[in-house]
Amino acid sequence: MNGHKWTPEEIERLQRTSKSGGFMNRATLVTRWVNKLGYKGLKILDFGSGIPPRQTRILREQDLNVTPYDFGYPSPIAKHYDIVMVSNVLNVHKNLKAIKATIQQVIEALRGPSSFALINYPSSPRYISEMSSERLQQLLNTYFTEVQRLPGPGLVWKCHL
Repeated sequence: MNGHKWTPEEIERLQRTSKSGGFMNRATLVTRWVNKLGYKGLKILDFGSGIPPRQTRILREQDLNVTPYDFGYPSPIAKHYDIVMVSNVLNVHKNLKAIKATIQQVIEALRGPSSFALINYPSSPRYISEMSSERLQQLLNTYFTEVQRLPGPGLVWKCHL
């Protein structure tokens, strides 16, 4: 792991951002991309899945191999995944150090050169006002060899090692 230790306060705050019901019973942008691109047979990590992991459930109902993970719980990141979904996660961090630590955890969870992360960055809430979408994309470009913004509404990047 990258050595970043989440404090109990950070974990509690991050877990509070998990949506419970309503909207989150529908597919998020990242979940829709996973469905659209058809990733049956691949190992997928739902990074920042929330408690309970509703998006994981939605994808499992479609016979996808998805493992949930949320901050403060035992990490499945020692395993490697073909796809790491990062939906509504980076926008709720309070500082750049936490964003970088999360990106590093995502990279450590990826299997290899053909694996990738699907990362979204909703406009609300954003706890770091100076972290614009453009600035985050620049940051992602320093960690990944290819960062592609996917077309359509919302902001989702496909990030390759």
